[in-house]
Amino acid sequence: MKKIVFLITFLVLLQCSFAQVSKTYLLIFKDKNNSPYSISNPAQYLSERAIARRQKQNIAINSTDLPVNPSYINDVKATGVVVKKQSKWLNAVSIVSNDETQLKAIRKLFFIKEILLTADLDAPKISDSKFSSKQTAIQIPSENTVKSAAGLNYGPSFFQANQIGIDCMHNLGFLGQGMVIAVLDAGFYKVDSLPAFDSIRMNGQLLGCRDFVIGDTLVFEDHPHGMNVLSCMAGNLPGQLVGTAIKAKYWLLRTEDAGTETLQEEVNWLVGAEFADSVGADVINSSLGYSKFDGGIGDHYYSDMDGNT
Repeated sequence: MKKIVFLITFLVLLQCSFAQVSKTYLLIFKDKNNSPYSISNPAQYLSERAIARRQKQNIAINSTDLPVNPSYINDVKATGVVVKKQSKWLNAVSIVSNDETQLKAIRKLFFIKEILLTADLDAPKISDSKFSSKQTAIQIPSENTVKSAAGLNYGPSFFQANQIGIDCMHNLGFLGQGMVIAVLDAGFYKVDSLPAFDSIRMNGQLLGCRDFVIGDTLVFEDHPHGMNVLSCMAGNLPGQLVGTAIKAKYWLLRTEDAGTETLQEEVNWLVGAEFADSVGADVINSSLGYSKFDGGIGDHYYSDMDGNT
């Protein structure tokens, strides 16, 4: 009997040790007082290219650009929670915790302005997926598979290029050269091996990858939606597909977790956008949107679109 009790106790403790922390919160801070960073020295937190873009577009560097105060982050960590992400624009950090004692300790910190629940993995999932839409094949007229004046052989992709006038831009020599585009999506499946992306890989146009869902730089094993989106811009298979910006450079940033729909993904998106800004991206391409969430936590409504909410 003692052996059985011991075994059951051991299994329970083992299960608890591997239990997944299911709740994610956003802690919004009141200020950035006593920050080690300064507006006068933006090179501490912005790349040279980012600073140049700000100057070119007359976008002033202000307190929202300052990173979150490190001392505040350390005080939050001292409560025992895990800090996952930081947002300088919201002056906030994202944490994971299932411990109400930790949250009580955080509420007592003088610099805490607000605590928002952004994800509960135990909440019921919404039934439909934003990526599960039906696709209908379009018959492309054969006369649209001709070469352009710029010598580009679009193949059947001429239809989409011509539809938005991109073929005219290409004929004028605008192929995306000199531009940096950050693509925020759910994953970029096999972009590291598919022939359509040979050009950006071989020509140094793929600047890097970040996974703001997991926290690493691996994005090529995830959802194909970002790969599909990227192919419309960077895909280059003469006679089959010519993208809209085949000479641009790209950052591939995963912010969307295709298996869930939570406010945390909006936080991921924000952190991805901040990263894109900090490395000097000229354009963000993001085929994502949010309204309904798992468990109804934080659902958005039309009345929320007031410029503040």
